[in-house]
Amino acid sequence: VAAGGGDGAGGGYGHLLDEFKHFLQDNIGNLDKETTYQLIMNHGRMDVMLYYAELNSDYDRLISHHVQRREWTKALDVLAKTSDPELFYRHSPIMMQHAPLGTTNAWINASKANPTLLDPRKLIPALVRYDSSNNPPGHKANQAIRYLQHCIKNLGCTDSVVLKYLASLYAKQPDEQSLIGFLEEHGGSGGGALDLDYCMRLCTAEGKREARVRIFTLTGRCEQAVDAALELGDVELAKANADAAQDSEELRKRLWLKIAKHAIAEEGDVRQAIAFIEESDVVKIEDILPFFPDFTLIDDFKDSICKSLEDYHRHIEDLTRGMEEATKSSELIRRDMAELRGRFGFVRAGQRCGFCRGPAMATSLYLFPCNHTFHATCLFQWTTKHYLSEGDAQRAKQLHAQVEGGGGGGERQQLELDDIIAQECPVCGQPAIDLIAEPLPAYGGGEKDWDIQQGGMLGR
Repeated sequence: VAAGGGDGAGGGYGHLLDEFKHFLQDNIGNLDKETTYQLIMNHGRMDVMLYYAELNSDYDRLISHHVQRREWTKALDVLAKTSDPELFYRHSPIMMQHAPLGTTNAWINASKANPTLLDPRKLIPALVRYDSSNNPPGHKANQAIRYLQHCIKNLGCTDSVVLKYLASLYAKQPDEQSLIGFLEEHGGSGGGALDLDYCMRLCTAEGKREARVRIFTLTGRCEQAVDAALELGDVELAKANADAAQDSEELRKRLWLKIAKHAIAEEGDVRQAIAFIEESDVVKIEDILPFFPDFTLIDDFKDSICKSLEDYHRHIEDLTRGMEEATKSSELIRRDMAELRGRFGFVRAGQRCGFCRGPAMATSLYLFPCNHTFHATCLFQWTTKHYLSEGDAQRAKQLHAQVEGGGGGGERQQLELDDIIAQECPVCGQPAIDLIAEPLPAYGGGEKDWDIQQGGMLGR
């Protein structure tokens, strides 16, 4: 069946063409593809070649044929039939360049049918060739942004390369709000996958000053955020970032002073600077007075000065009351100490040592305010062995040896020893509480260890 053959009598040409197509269909499994394609093309039968390619699901050949003839709609129709991702990656660059809306629709529809079919990262070369001027009339939306938004919002894509490329597309848009929203959603403190340092370079290169402020905020660089906001002239944004520095009152004060200085020096707005004092709880009138011009009417900030003086007056009164209370407390303490020096107690003749149970009066002893009595030697041995820290125990032993040796300064050494071993009663004071966590001695050391009368109350 040669190209250009007439219909002939009785439509013989059409009959032969149909018969040939049936032949191809019936013998498709037995024909060598390349040889068959070559024979068909040698006869110039393009329609038959397309039919044979359709029979073989040879979508690559079909798409290439339509692309060569700039038949974008037909190429997209064929692309919609395939489930081979490589065909999308191979043909999308040129199709995105010339038919962006249809190509984007094909990608989105393919991902709806199979969310894992296409890798957005591998389609970036096609997105790079996108030119919005090739959008059909009435379609102003950026198709590259549209597809990447679909991948992120509907497919859950978190690929850092995809996020970076979408950020670069947003940075080229005249309106910064989409970029700012994207930064807040994917670059926040929740561990977003977006590289904010890369975005900062983008915003600097594209002159997106408000977005730069937002990046400083997201990364916790409050001071840089305030500086950038003031450079932008957005005082409200600067104040919001100044208040974000809650961890450091000193930093908050420094940032608020920057804002006040900007209001006075750059805008000459004295009343606004005064208003900052009421908004901030860290800046006072005396902090911003150095920023005012030498010749400024006091009427502009008379109320603030009066309020500051009243605050100082209240603060001085509070300090005075605190000093009076401290004086009273010190007097009470001195009186208690004086009374303590003259305090005494009685030791009964039959009273015994709380440790060894021997007669308390047999040797030097310690009498606690709770009336528990201990031999000095018993208390020394018990505290150095069971209660004192290693350093205190070592010091107590040194003092005890010096006191027993009768060297000079014995009274001072005795007082220091008393302070170490007799701070509290071992029966009802802190030592007894601390011993609650101590394990009982293992059984087997002899019944004498468990003899209350023999070993005393705390003997071990």
